[in-house]
Amino acid sequence: APDTIGQYNGTISGATVQGDGVYFDGVNDKVTIPSPVFALPTGSSGNQYTIEFGVVLDATAPSRSPIFSRGDSYQGVTIENSKLRVYRDNSSPVDYANVAFTPNTTEIITITYDYSAGWNYINIYKNGTKIYSDVTGGSFNSWPTAKELVFGNVYTYFFKGKIKFIRFYNRVLTASEMSNNIFVGADKAL
Repeated sequence: APDTIGQYNGTISGATVQGDGVYFDGVNDKVTIPSPVFALPTGSSGNQYTIEFGVVLDATAPSRSPIFSRGDSYQGVTIENSKLRVYRDNSSPVDYANVAFTPNTTEIITITYDYSAGWNYINIYKNGTKIYSDVTGGSFNSWPTAKELVFGNVYTYFFKGKIKFIRFYNRVLTASEMSNNIFVGADKAL
């Protein structure tokens, strides 16, 4: 279960709540949680977080489908040509994993980040199975500032499909917690 729930209220622009999630039409829909929101911890030893989300990508989704971004920037997570990309800054993706997204099927993605002794430990899981791992120097230097979160849109790119939930944790989830979150089911979290 999430560490906190229901703490942030967002504004839906065009997207529609449909049963177990929020549907985005790929044209101009988004959900915005205004600033100030929590800041992702970075820059010092021991900082950790997990981002977990469930998405259903539409069969006709555009080649670039943003899940969420921070403010008016590329910082965030997007699906690009079946690659899951994590943008740590506002330019190019640093971490990405080839992910076969099956259209119209719920996929649960978990990204863990652990900054220890000057190194980033990034792991990406699909439905509980690790599909990507990387260790790099430095940190998410530009992520600590609180900014609004935008779901389903970055610049002129829009998500087409359903975002069932997005959860942020201030720690790395254990394998059993990830597994439990998959089998318990997803509550609406947008």
